[in-house]
Amino acid sequence: MRRIPAWIGLVLSLGCVLGWTLGCGGSDDAPPSPGAGPAAAPGTAGSREGPSEVEKVASMELHYGVAILGHDALIHGDLPTFRAALIEVSQQELPPGSDPSWQALQDRLQEAAAVAARAEDLKEAATRMGGVVRACGTCHASLGIKAIYPAPSPREGDDPVETAMLEHQWVTERLWEGVTGPWDVAWERGASALADMRIVGEVDSFVPSDAVQKQEDALRALGDDALAARTLDERAAVYGRALATCGACHQAFGVRFQGR
Repeated sequence: MRRIPAWIGLVLSLGCVLGWTLGCGGSDDAPPSPGAGPAAAPGTAGSREGPSEVEKVASMELHYGVAILGHDALIHGDLPTFRAALIEVSQQELPPGSDPSWQALQDRLQEAAAVAARAEDLKEAATRMGGVVRACGTCHASLGIKAIYPAPSPREGDDPVETAMLEHQWVTERLWEGVTGPWDVAWERGASALADMRIVGEVDSFVPSDAVQKQEDALRALGDDALAARTLDERAAVYGRALATCGACHQAFGVRFQGR
């Protein structure tokens, strides 16, 4: 099946994804302002009192790009690649001159990534990845950052099976946005789609085996849990479980991705 990396379109849109102080507009589904929290005072752009806007965006791009690679690796059931990505996240530093109040939030992200990188199996890795994305969302909310993501619709594949897999990928991306934003609209879109999930959609010639049917039932139950999740912690836990379910299913049925 043709592999379309989840991170390509997202990273290309990163300038709007971050929306830090760049004034980048979003769609009508733009995330609401995070709950009240102490917003750190960024340094003056272009001075050495703090990082410039370019430096801040570059720092967030580094976090984002590597973390989404870890997300993809879990979906593939690729534990070594996941560990390598999370090790890199755990070693990333803030740009020079960053506000000292940011360091505690950065420490939380680094610690969560370091713990995730030591995961011994796919299920543990997915649970720990939930902690990493929770750290991202907590930081954004604490600093008053509006992480604005694109709001795409699921894509069509070359055949019904590929279309279904692209929809699954789309769901995990919306759950990611819901936690890291944090963004209620994205979470609700992903959770609703997951609750109605079908492994291969409406394919008359396809009769699912008991094993496939079991996976489908598990996905829909997970969608119900996602719809019920309200707090960032609850949503991060469901997100991790979703990645574990994807990876375990791909491993069980021998799904291979392009280039792997």
